[in-house]
Amino acid sequence: MAAEQLRLKSVPQLRDFLKERGIQTSIYRKQQLLRLAQAATAMEIEPEECAIENKRYHDQQRRTVEVRTDENITTFILPDVSGLSDWNVDLQTMPKIEMGDVMVYLMTYCDWSANRLKSYKDDNSFKLYQTNHIDKVAMATVAHGYMYVKSTCVPETRQSEKPYETWILLHKNGSVKSGGCTCVADDGSCKHCVALLFALHDFSERHQDRGTKVCTDTPCKWDRPRQASNPVTTQNIDFGKKDIRDSYQPFSDNAIDLHLKPYRDNLMKSLYKVCKKHGSVLTYTMEPPYD
Repeated sequence: MAAEQLRLKSVPQLRDFLKERGIQTSIYRKQQLLRLAQAATAMEIEPEECAIENKRYHDQQRRTVEVRTDENITTFILPDVSGLSDWNVDLQTMPKIEMGDVMVYLMTYCDWSANRLKSYKDDNSFKLYQTNHIDKVAMATVAHGYMYVKSTCVPETRQSEKPYETWILLHKNGSVKSGGCTCVADDGSCKHCVALLFALHDFSERHQDRGTKVCTDTPCKWDRPRQASNPVTTQNIDFGKKDIRDSYQPFSDNAIDLHLKPYRDNLMKSLYKVCKKHGSVLTYTMEPPYD
C-alpha cells in the first residue's frame, strides 16, 4: 500500500490495518500508528488470513454438538448466537445450574488449576458476579436440547463504556458446552463468561420453584441479588482487607451499654482539653439532649 494511502486513513482504520496483520497496539496517536503501518508495509506483512480462518473454525467448533440417535452419534452445528432473534427474558425453563457444572466447565474448558478452583471466590470473575456486573439475562432455545443464555457484563474498570455481550451454550441437563464474549479474548474462558456462570448458579439457587405454576405467576425474569450487610464490632474488623464495606456498619448510641456512657463522656472531655491546648479541632456528634 502506498504511503499516501496510509496517510489518508483515520486512527481506527490504521488500528484495524495493523490488527489484520497481527500487530496489537494500545497507541492512539496517528503519527505513531502511521509509522507502524509504514513499517509493516515495508516488511510486506500481509493480513493474517490463516488466523481469520482459525477463528472461524473455532467459532464453528464451539457450536458443534454430538447427539445420539438410534445407537448412532450424529454431529450438528447449532446456529450462530449473533443470528438469533427470539430471545426470551422469562428464565422459567432454564435448567438448574449446579456448582459442579460450573467447576467442570472451569476445569475442562477454561483450564483452571486445582489451586485456582480452590480459591475461586478470590478470582476476578467471582468478584464481577458478586458486585452485580451481570445484567439483562435472556435465553433462546435452539435445537437438540441446547439453549443459549446471554447477558451484558459491565467492564471491571471502564464502567462507563459499553457493556460486553456475553453468552454461554447450555444443555437441558445443566451442563455447559461453550461460551463467548465481545471482549478481546472471546473464547468462552474470559472472566465475563465465568462471572455469568456464577450468576446463573446463584439465580438457580434462589429460584428453586420457578417451574411450579400458579395463577398469579409472573415471568421469571433476571433479578440482581442484593448485597447482604454483615455488621460486626470494630474490634473484629480486619483492616488488612482491601474492601471492608461488608464488615463496616456503624452503631448508634443505642448499641452502647448505658453504664459505659459516663466513661465515654469523661473521655470526650479529656480529649477536648488536649485538642484545645494544642489548637486542634475535635468533631463529635452526640444525640440530644447533648449540644
